[in-house]
Amino acid sequence: MGRSHANGVLLLAAGSLLLLIGCAGGTASFRGDAAHTGHYQALGVEHIDKLAWKYRAADKIYSSPVIVGEDVLFGNNDGQLYCVSFTDGTLRWRYKTGGSIESTPAVYNNTAYFGSWDGKVYAVGLKELDTQWSFKTSGRIYGAPAFADGTLYIGSEDRYLYALDAATGAEKWRFETGGAIYSSPAYKDGKVYVGALNGALYAVDAANGRELWQFQTRAAIYSSPAVAADAVYVGSDDSFLYAVNIKTGQRLWRFGTGGKVYSSPAIAGDTVFVGSLYSVAFAVDRNSGEKRWEFKTRGPIYSSPAVTDRVVYIGSADGHLYALSRTNGKELWRFQAGGRVFAAPAVSGGRVVFNTVEGELFAVQ
Repeated sequence: MGRSHANGVLLLAAGSLLLLIGCAGGTASFRGDAAHTGHYQALGVEHIDKLAWKYRAADKIYSSPVIVGEDVLFGNNDGQLYCVSFTDGTLRWRYKTGGSIESTPAVYNNTAYFGSWDGKVYAVGLKELDTQWSFKTSGRIYGAPAFADGTLYIGSEDRYLYALDAATGAEKWRFETGGAIYSSPAYKDGKVYVGALNGALYAVDAANGRELWQFQTRAAIYSSPAVAADAVYVGSDDSFLYAVNIKTGQRLWRFGTGGKVYSSPAIAGDTVFVGSLYSVAFAVDRNSGEKRWEFKTRGPIYSSPAVTDRVVYIGSADGHLYALSRTNGKELWRFQAGGRVFAAPAVSGGRVVFNTVEGELFAVQ
């Protein structure tokens, strides 16, 4: 609690909320959008100049940060959702739940939506920092929600994909998969896509929760799908990256990564970017499935890449965040974080924000 005292945080009597000031409005989500493309229309960092700031949380961080205006939100294993200043990294507030938060929050209309290991989905108002609603599932929640057209889509360890009214938290429907869901669902054009630990990728009608198709890989899916115009892309523990036709559920191609794929693919133009536990980041032609380039790190890659017009940012368990040329995969720079970089970085305003498992959040520019 030392850092919170240093920032003058007020502990409310209920014990559930640590308050300094509310976050600014705006929108943000895991991988940048509901389709989880990981493509940021933002000014990136081609030539690193300095560390802008660093913040140490109370426990481990598996949640990816999201940038909302002048604020950065992320979950922590101490059971709290953190908000720190994008400008200087000072703590603004912390909101406490009943379990670890590995779910990356989605922010819409001044509300943060996320899940917790206590099995609940939370909607927290960012102006008054009030609990607008919570919804209880029967399992821990690992993945990030997807938000579209007033509906929140989120999976649980209880094997269900849920569609919740974003305003009230009322359940619209639930869809039962064949395995626990650690993957974050993706949404595009009235369909929701999610992977499960039974190795299946599911396409579900967003209106009614009806299964449209399922595609079976040969091992568990922890990777979150990303959707483009005609295909959905997802990695599997069977050491392949798959491209699946969004209309038929038929495989278009698969690409061998040499190791399990926990990384969620990013899509930019005609290229898919992904990392693998083989310690390699790959760029793959989106249409043919042929390799364009690869980049070797010194540790397994759990991190999902973030892509701007010229740069691919990806973390490694070797303790570095890497900036690679989107064109040829050449290293532009690396930043030594001193801890394992598992989560996806976020990009905004000429800065890259990322965290280590060991509990430190960095902003570099």
